[in-house]
Amino acid sequence: MIPFITTSVRRLHDAGLSGWLLVIAVIAVLGPAILLVLLAKRSAPLDPEFAHLGYD
Repeated sequence: MIPFITTSVRRLHDAGLSGWLLVIAVIAVLGPAILLVLLAKRSAPLDPEFAHLGYD
């Protein structure tokens, strides 16, 4: 369960979203479906301060 939580929070952060959106899966009946859509979202563009790392 903990690996799922940490991976989901990281993926939400990559998409530019708050990790607290993971709570949707616990609260709402449609939460897992909504969470799946959010986890499949494209990653947000890099901030200029991290652009020198070269990750895309």
